[in-house]
Amino acid sequence: MQYAKWIGNVMQGDFGISLKYKRPVLDVVSPLIGNTLMLGGIAYALVFMLAIALALFCARFEDTFMDRFVCRIGTVAFYVPAFWMGVVLVLVFSVNLKLLPSSGAYGIGKSGTTASPKRCTSTLQLSSGPSGTLGSMICGMVSMIL
Repeated sequence: MQYAKWIGNVMQGDFGISLKYKRPVLDVVSPLIGNTLMLGGIAYALVFMLAIALALFCARFEDTFMDRFVCRIGTVAFYVPAFWMGVVLVLVFSVNLKLLPSSGAYGIGKSGTTASPKRCTSTLQLSSGPSGTLGSMICGMVSMIL
C-alpha cells in the first residue's frame, strides 16, 4: 500500500524527502542530472562507434585469427562485471599509467558542464562490454550481407 501511494506521488512529480539530506529528492538530484546524461550519452555514442568499427574489422577479416580474437575479447568484456571492469580501468589508467585522474568530474573547487579527462575512465567502463557484444552482432549481419 505504501508503494502504491509513493507511485501516485511520483506520477504527480513528488519524489519525497531525502532521508540523508532532509530536502526534497529532486533538489538533491537535479544538479547531478547533467553529468549523468553527459556520461551516458558519451558512453552510448562510444558503444556504437566501437561496435561498428569492430564489426567492419571482423567482417573484413572473416574466419581469420584476428576475427576470432576480437570476438573472444568482446565475449569476455561482456561477461566481466561492470564494477570489476571499473576498478581495473582505474588501476590501469590512473594508478599505473597516471594518464587519468581516479575520480571526479571536475578539478578541486571547479564546476561546469564541459567534458574533461576525468570522465574517460567511467566512459570506458560503461562502453567496454556492450561494444564487443554489439560488434559481434553487427559483424554477423554484415557477414550475411556480404
